[in-house]
Amino acid sequence: MERVCRTLSSPASQNLIETAGTMYLHGLTNYGDSVEDEWLVVYILKELSNRFPELWIKVLDTDGEFLLIEAANALPRWLNPEIADNRVSSRR
Repeated sequence: MERVCRTLSSPASQNLIETAGTMYLHGLTNYGDSVEDEWLVVYILKELSNRFPELWIKVLDTDGEFLLIEAANALPRWLNPEIADNRVSSRR
């Protein structure tokens, strides 16, 4: 059973959700044409993972896993968009 513990209403909204004893933070942002704001969110999440080593982070945008898109030139040839779902996460 899923339980939402906290919801904040703003242009950047977050939900702290508990599922089967595991808690996770789910958030949405609307950064419009400001791609720098998207990278700011990634930076903040990366800093959180440095502070909380047990934290796992996954970031998606309307294009999908944009960190994969940004790293496309460094990825192995076998990794293509059809099989790339859920292959990117960040952990300290």
